[in-house]
Amino acid sequence: MNRNSKRKIIAYFMAIVMLLVCLASITYIAEHTGHTHHCHEEDCPICKMVSFCRDTLRNIGSIGLAYLALIMILGHIKERICLYILNEDNTSLVSLKVRLND
Repeated sequence: MNRNSKRKIIAYFMAIVMLLVCLASITYIAEHTGHTHHCHEEDCPICKMVSFCRDTLRNIGSIGLAYLALIMILGHIKERICLYILNEDNTSLVSLKVRLND
């Protein structure tokens, strides 16, 4: 197994874990939507868990946006570097040693 395939497997695993966390949080919030009408305690565990689930969803959203922005910036930098390296003034098929087969 090469390094790229390991990274892909880890990335898929992390995506599945994040998806499961999001689904679990959304399900818990949906099940306990009307709980605030019945809650009269100051330290209600259900209210604390709903608040924790909302914070988790908010954090996952902000982390996802930051990660996406980082990937876009790094991709743009990589593209610029490749274009700079490959676009020399004296490039031709012969200088690049391209073999033209018929």
